[in-house]
Amino acid sequence: MSELEQLKRVVSDLYVYVCDADIHQFYHNPAFPIEVKGGGGTDFRGPFKDVEERRLNPAIFVYFTDGWGTFPDRAPSYPVLWVVVEGPDTIGVEFPFGRVIMI
Repeated sequence: MSELEQLKRVVSDLYVYVCDADIHQFYHNPAFPIEVKGGGGTDFRGPFKDVEERRLNPAIFVYFTDGWGTFPDRAPSYPVLWVVVEGPDTIGVEFPFGRVIMI
């Protein structure tokens, strides 16, 4: 979570989703530490759909993931940055939109 703490220092309006196949928590400008739940299969569609339903207009959507999951059929109108911890599980993962940073 230290990455999110760093982001909050430079971003004035921060939204955080804790999710896997479901959205478990949604935070707006959270206090840290936040509770992280879940594990297992991932469905990326939920958070992107929720952004639309809440009518949020993110300057950027940063998704921390291993890259394995179900992607939305179309890219959102805002920029997406996938942050992926590089390892054996990330070999062969393809992202249909956005930019990818392997760390």
